[in-house]
Amino acid sequence: MHKRNPTTILVGEAPGYKGCRNTGIPFTDEYHLIKGVNGSFILGEALGYKLVHNNSNLEKENSASIVWGNMGIELN
Repeated sequence: MHKRNPTTILVGEAPGYKGCRNTGIPFTDEYHLIKGVNGSFILGEALGYKLVHNNSNLEKENSASIVWGNMGIELN
């Protein structure tokens, strides 16, 4: 991240039960963990991320969808 020189930090109140609780990554649900975010270098199955539960159906979590939906453009 040092090379990217970020200018913003997000602080959340509590992990979402469909998001961080399953992935361990704040504001990230299993859908974004596996599918990635608009071709970003951070998330995606191609980078080795795997589902926590084999029977999961890639659930989306509201805050994860909002955060990555707005930040995805900046990550490209």
